[in-house]
Amino acid sequence: MKPLLRWAGGKQWISERLCRMVPDDIGTYYEPFAGGGSLFFRLLPDRAILSDLNVQLMEAYRVMRDYPNRLAAVLGRWPNNEATYYRVRNANYSDRINRAAQLIYLNRTCWNGLYRVNRSGKFNVPFGRNGRRVFDNGHLLNVSKSLQNVKLCCGDFATVVGTASAGDFVYLDPPYSTHRKRNGFIQYNEKIFSWNDQRRLGDIAVRLADRGCHVVITNVGYKPILEFYPGFSHKEISRSSVLAADPSFRQPTTELLIYSKGLCPIRQAQG
Repeated sequence: MKPLLRWAGGKQWISERLCRMVPDDIGTYYEPFAGGGSLFFRLLPDRAILSDLNVQLMEAYRVMRDYPNRLAAVLGRWPNNEATYYRVRNANYSDRINRAAQLIYLNRTCWNGLYRVNRSGKFNVPFGRNGRRVFDNGHLLNVSKSLQNVKLCCGDFATVVGTASAGDFVYLDPPYSTHRKRNGFIQYNEKIFSWNDQRRLGDIAVRLADRGCHVVITNVGYKPILEFYPGFSHKEISRSSVLAADPSFRQPTTELLIYSKGLCPIRQAQG
């Protein structure tokens, strides 16, 4: 199943290959940096815990799960045009159904599916002029069905994976950051994932692997990060950047696939 949301840094381009790394007999699937949930929706595990620090995002997932018909009724009133876009973007909704619909609508109709807020926490991405269909009711209902037995939470990754045990599968796809002063990655959330957070993530991943969990990390192609993952294997994977408005400026980028012992690596991703 494709995700309903488009998310910067999303892994739909590699989700099929990542699925091949997941053992058949995993316990609970953990994804504490949920974003668009590309791997989750491709895999559709029997038991899962999804989390993200983005409160609005996790609220939207809860509404997708619990109130898909009410959500569809709101989305159906908002066409994909510039006037509606800025009206919805500037609105302050007090109820969760409209807030969830707002996030989904803006995500589907903004420029390049980018989630970005200003210093005040206000969504500030311009209209996308993409002509995209805002949503498909059948797809929304399938997403809702797939989330029925999923625990949805909002919190720090260390807390979220604290209950993981031997045989569970943990997928870590953090916001990308490096130790360089300017690393070329846009800060999509109000809170920056710092170099110290990268180090802390590595410590947690090592502990999970020692506990018997299957652990996969996708991260920025900055090799000093590998120092945080002793005992892990890794591969470099490449693709073209999708953030530039002009495709001619979309340069190849390299990312790291880091994985615990016993997992089989994927082939080099193409394109």
